[in-house]
Amino acid sequence: MPETFRIRPLTIEDGMDIAMWRYPGPWAVYDALEAPQPDEGYWAVCDAAGTLTGFCCLGDAARPVGLDPAPGALDVAIGINPELAGRGLGAELGRVAVDYALSVSDGRRLRCAVREWNERGLEAAHLPATPYNIALAWNGGLSAATAGTSPLVARRYAERAANLAGVLEPPKLVADTR
Repeated sequence: MPETFRIRPLTIEDGMDIAMWRYPGPWAVYDALEAPQPDEGYWAVCDAAGTLTGFCCLGDAARPVGLDPAPGALDVAIGINPELAGRGLGAELGRVAVDYALSVSDGRRLRCAVREWNERGLEAAHLPATPYNIALAWNGGLSAATAGTSPLVARRYAERAANLAGVLEPPKLVADTR
C-alpha cells in the first residue's frame, strides 16, 4: 500500500529543511539556493506521522524562469526529499499535490513544466517523450525506464500522469509533455 501523504502550510522550519536537500546528478538543478518562504506558494507534503517528505508549489513560484504566465492556468511543481527518491513514493506525492492543486484552482487548468534534458534523455534512449515516459523516468529513474525495469508503482504513476495529461489542455511549455 502506498504511503499516505497530506498537504499542510509550509513552516519556516520546513523551508530551512528543504534548503538543505541536495539532489544527485542532473537533478541538482532542483537544489534550493535559499529557503522557500511560507507565503511564496509552497506547501509542505507530510507522511502520516507528520514528517516533511516533500513539497508542492503553486502559482508564480512553480513557474520556471523564462516561462510566461498562461491565462487560466495554475502552475504546479512538486519535490520529494532526495533521501526518499527512488522508493516509489512519487506517485502518491504527485497524486496528493494534484488533488490539492485542483481543490484550490478555481477552475483553472493545471500546468507543469518538464526540464528539456528529461525529454532529451528519453529521446536519446529511443523512448518518445510522452507524458507516460516522462512520469515513468521521473518516478522510477531514467535508466529503469529505458531498460524496462521500472517498478510497478512507477508504471501505475505514469499511467495516472498520462491520463491526467490527456484531460488537461495542452499548455505551451519549455518541454510540452503531449
